[in-house]
Amino acid sequence: MFDTPPASAITATDTVTVLDPDATPNHVLERDKPFTIQVDFQLNGPNVQFLGGQWTVTAYATGLSLPASVNLGSATTPLVPTDGHAYSVPIIVAANALAEGVYQMVVVITNQNGGQDTQMAGFNQGTVIDIREP
Repeated sequence: MFDTPPASAITATDTVTVLDPDATPNHVLERDKPFTIQVDFQLNGPNVQFLGGQWTVTAYATGLSLPASVNLGSATTPLVPTDGHAYSVPIIVAANALAEGVYQMVVVITNQNGGQDTQMAGFNQGTVIDIREP
C-alpha cells in the first residue's frame, strides 16, 4: 500500500519476498544463516515524471512469539521518474540478527528529495517468518 498525494495521479504496487541463503523463497529460516528480504515495487501514473530524489526501503520484524521489535536494515535506490519503472531492492539480514521465534515483517518505503522526507510512503505488512535454531 502506498500513500501518494494525490492518490489518483500515482498508483503503486509492491511485493516482499524472503529468500534463504540459496535464493529460494522461504518463511522458515535458520538463525545462524543470513537471509534476504527482496522488495519489489513500481509506481504508475502521469505524475511519476515529477518525482525526484531517492527511495529508502527499511524492514522491521516484530516478534509474535516474543516481545521484540527489530530494525533489520535499510537500503536506498535512486528514484527514476519514469511511469512504470520497476524497482528491486534487496535487504541482506545478517546471521543471528533475530532470536529464535516467529516474527511479522513490516517494510516501509519512503521518498526523500533534497535531503527531506516527502509526503509519500509505502507500507507492506504481513509477511511472517519463523526463525529456528539449526
